[in-house]
Amino acid sequence: MEKPFNGIFRIPETTDTPETRARDLRYITDNGLDSRIDPDGIGNFLGAGAQHTAYEYGTQVIKIPNGSAYVRNASLMLADQALAEEHIPAFLPHREIVSSGNAYTIVVDDLRQAEFFKVDFLEQDNLKTQLQDLLHRNQKLRNAKGYTLDLVGRNAAVQFRDYMMSRGEIPREELFLGNIVAIGEQVKIMDLEFMRLPNLGNDTLSRYILNRTSIIIQRQFLKRYFELDM
Repeated sequence: MEKPFNGIFRIPETTDTPETRARDLRYITDNGLDSRIDPDGIGNFLGAGAQHTAYEYGTQVIKIPNGSAYVRNASLMLADQALAEEHIPAFLPHREIVSSGNAYTIVVDDLRQAEFFKVDFLEQDNLKTQLQDLLHRNQKLRNAKGYTLDLVGRNAAVQFRDYMMSRGEIPREELFLGNIVAIGEQVKIMDLEFMRLPNLGNDTLSRYILNRTSIIIQRQFLKRYFELDM
């Protein structure tokens, strides 16, 4: 069964529990993040992804690492933020990484009124132009630094993989970029993550295979359904 959506967030049916909230609040206090994050200000549960659980936090949203294997450390998150601020600042929502040692949380604009970037949005010249600009900047960054944005996101990538394995076609109304959203007339990056281009000289074999597979899936997805190149 398809899991429900609460605006932009996909909600696993078993995630919003007292145990989950207690775990996330404990992460804040045990790692000394409560000097800058008010645990009492963490509001309603909004949803969960591969790496974070999201809650209301005043007029913004706070994302707290969920302990999964996908979670990265604060230094990598801060490095991604600095890279994005240098190369693609116009596409970032207001976003702050609050860190202590290797622990972190993300406080970000509330994007629940946004929509995942659907293939039909390419019919709107303004949105198409912005997405093309983002992809052009990403190509320059890839060539200069060896990093590329995760544009498709895990939800869309897994969906594409499943359809490929079943030799089916994704219905047009279900085609979207899982990390890119449109809010009004603006294109924004919802979940910021860079993938390093695979290099057997620097990566473990498992990391090389993971990065290479992820990039291949994303490029095929974009070319096949959006007629674009990342």
